[in-house]
Amino acid sequence: MNVSKKEVGKLNDSPIMAYSITNDNNITVEVLNLGGVITKILTPDKDKKYENIVLAYNNIDDYLENPSYLGCLVGRTSGRIGDGEVNIEGVKYKFYKNSGENTLHGGEKGFNTKLWDVEIIKTDSRVGLELSYLSEDGEENFPGNLRVTVLYILNNENEFTIEYKALSDKKTLTNLTNHSYFNLSGEGKRDILEHSLKINANSFCELDEYLIPTGKKLKVKGTPFDFTEPKTVGNDINKEDEQLKYGNGYDHPWILNEDDEVAVTFYDSKSTRAMDIKTNQKVVVFYSMNMPDGSILSDGEKSKSRYA
Repeated sequence: MNVSKKEVGKLNDSPIMAYSITNDNNITVEVLNLGGVITKILTPDKDKKYENIVLAYNNIDDYLENPSYLGCLVGRTSGRIGDGEVNIEGVKYKFYKNSGENTLHGGEKGFNTKLWDVEIIKTDSRVGLELSYLSEDGEENFPGNLRVTVLYILNNENEFTIEYKALSDKKTLTNLTNHSYFNLSGEGKRDILEHSLKINANSFCELDEYLIPTGKKLKVKGTPFDFTEPKTVGNDINKEDEQLKYGNGYDHPWILNEDDEVAVTFYDSKSTRAMDIKTNQKVVVFYSMNMPDGSILSDGEKSKSRYA
């Protein structure tokens, strides 16, 4: 087990640090203190070649804006807030509208733009990082001083765990996630249309044309949203379907079945890399990279649709 760190840039004269954690199987995860961004997850293919399976920008300065939220911690709220406002205990809170008439991924300057405090965690069986940040009362107009702690933990069973904790001194709205883009081919050699995907969900949330949930649950059976059995991402993605049209692909919450099964299985038959996702949450969002920002990625290519 090993941990290393290096300075990779600056934000307002403060250092942007990259932390690398490596287990005994040489699986490596690299994380920035800027936005908690995961820039690397190095895993072997069938030929034991270690390559990065998440997208990363080529230029560190692109993370200062990070228009695609590549690899970052998203908060205070991930996803969209319809009309950019909510009512909490009878008080209306209005937020910055950065996605048409809606608020997306925390507003104007979400958690992805913040420098997080980082502490290293290391034992005989696991290695990791504890990231912490205080979102002060009124930040992005959210109520309450919100103390957030996020653990990134890697063990020798090649399990990478992200655990979120948040405590507020006022009733508030919080919905934390990580926004990594996965491509199991390694170094983005191919798009994900031939990757196999399984989602343990019999229903998903209907979205309106602005990608706001309507409150209606739709059955996946007989629709392009049925991933109850493994199929390639590209199998149905171009089918005539109103929900696919709204998202320009998949950008929906799947409501997970209430059992102990793995939530998501992702597999690339050419590299033979596979990833299982487990969660204690009720919903998982699958996004098929429908709106790439065109930035240059670490593999030298421009980001493009269906790339992760």
